[in-house]
Amino acid sequence: MQINAIELQQKHINVISSAKAFAAVLNGLIAQAKNRIVISALYLENDQAGQAVMMQLVTAKQKNPTLSISIIVDDHRARRGRIGDKTAAGNLVSYQALCRKYDVDIAFYGIRVKTREIMGVMHLKGMFFDDTVLYSGASINNVYLHHHSQYRLDRYYQIQSKALADSMCDLLLTKIVAKGLASSLLESTVVDKSQLKQLSQRTFSMLRHAQYQLPKQPKQAELSVTPVLGCGKKHNALNDLSLSLLNESSRSVVLITPYFNLPKKMIKAITLAMKRGVSVKIIVGDKVANDFFIADENAFSTIGIIPYLYEKLLRRFVKKYQADISQGKLNIHVWQDGDHTFHAKGMIVDDKYHLLTGSNLNPRAWNLDLENAILLQDHQKVMMQTITQELDNIVKNTRKITDASMLDEELQYPEKPRKMMKRLTFSRIDRLLKRFL
Repeated sequence: MQINAIELQQKHINVISSAKAFAAVLNGLIAQAKNRIVISALYLENDQAGQAVMMQLVTAKQKNPTLSISIIVDDHRARRGRIGDKTAAGNLVSYQALCRKYDVDIAFYGIRVKTREIMGVMHLKGMFFDDTVLYSGASINNVYLHHHSQYRLDRYYQIQSKALADSMCDLLLTKIVAKGLASSLLESTVVDKSQLKQLSQRTFSMLRHAQYQLPKQPKQAELSVTPVLGCGKKHNALNDLSLSLLNESSRSVVLITPYFNLPKKMIKAITLAMKRGVSVKIIVGDKVANDFFIADENAFSTIGIIPYLYEKLLRRFVKKYQADISQGKLNIHVWQDGDHTFHAKGMIVDDKYHLLTGSNLNPRAWNLDLENAILLQDHQKVMMQTITQELDNIVKNTRKITDASMLDEELQYPEKPRKMMKRLTFSRIDRLLKRFL
């Protein structure tokens, strides 16, 4: 596979093993930064962990006034409270209060990809500290940073590369923020909805044609890295790359996703790969490891049906491909660790192509959200021992699915989810929901 890339050495990459270790690395990088901090995530939550990170940013700025700090999040998420809490103010209120109280110059921006949140969000990931890239699908809040007893497992990579950091920061700061395509979240005035609509339209129009710019490399390196952007249904470079990896696979594919709702093109590519003799492993979160799962039936609400819909899709997939499972061509592992949640995602192809991404590899990510990824090309397989350890750490909390009977069916669900599933199936709304999940 020929693709522009930045050369690396193995020592430049550190794979972080847990949410708590990720939090410790994040804290350390904030404290050590000298020139720039750029954090891009779906959200920076106003909870204990989020407040702690914001205070660390304040401390870093106070110690070093020349340090440039920019926080870039999804504009919709910043302006609303958490789902189900209609009284809560958006996270931007805490950003404004922080900057007023400590009188520090920290920039907070919101990117609005679509007019309505259900139609698409800013899902770009990456945290940049001088020349260090901290890449993960994680956002910043209590569970992502394992601040209390519960954690949400993701993948965490620390990469030392000035060229990579410059390329990814340039897109955020030069092509988006500097061109007025991001709203300042520090403005106290009410933002006109028509202006936000126009802004989202301009932003989407630009980003669907944008891509990271890379320096020219004289030769194909043994170990290299490429950032990739994806936005919209058509001409999506990240989607195209994902399909190319599957279509060109010759030996093995590992696919990791928290939510089982693979795009049709991806399922077709997986089917063709298995016919070529490629071994396919899929690691997916159990319904109880889904961040929308509601254990208390008395507190059950409409949003809680999402994990059950994912399980229904997985059960259907297992039934369809039972022959491949029985022959060992397809291995499905479902992750669960107590009441912890699962958010890991990515692909490993032929032990030499490693796709690290915030994309959930589902129709919503492929068609609606603004996504990115980092592709590691490891032709000498120098990273495989480290990545195998990462995979082993994930797989240890999974159960292998060999038959659809190992997954719950609707009759086994609690009363409220069962009744709602029946209504959705009867009205065929579940087919429509697949596009937005």
